[in-house]
Amino acid sequence: MLRGAYEIVDHVKKSIGVTAPDVVSADGLFSYEEVECLGACEFAPMMRLDHRYHYDLTAERIDQLIAERKGLLPVHGEVAAKPAAGPPTAPKKPRAARKKKKAESPTKSEPSP
Repeated sequence: MLRGAYEIVDHVKKSIGVTAPDVVSADGLFSYEEVECLGACEFAPMMRLDHRYHYDLTAERIDQLIAERKGLLPVHGEVAAKPAAGPPTAPKKPRAARKKKKAESPTKSEPSP
């Protein structure tokens, strides 16, 4: 492993409360798996979380990612699943019905000889 990856793995294990690969955390949100290569040595240490790659990891960044995943911090650039409490919004107007095209009558073609 490259550039402090062992320390990052140890920090991840401690932060999510597991001791071995493929063991699921008590809250059911996390597990980890070590892989040989994610194809970005120059950005190591790195990891994939929720199908996203995270590069140049530090212990602080790991803590932030775990807190975001647990819902303790807002995720940068993502919107909450349900709107904040407030006055209800007006329902959308129904769309106008589409007009059906009339079938074109066959054109008179010249008789073949």
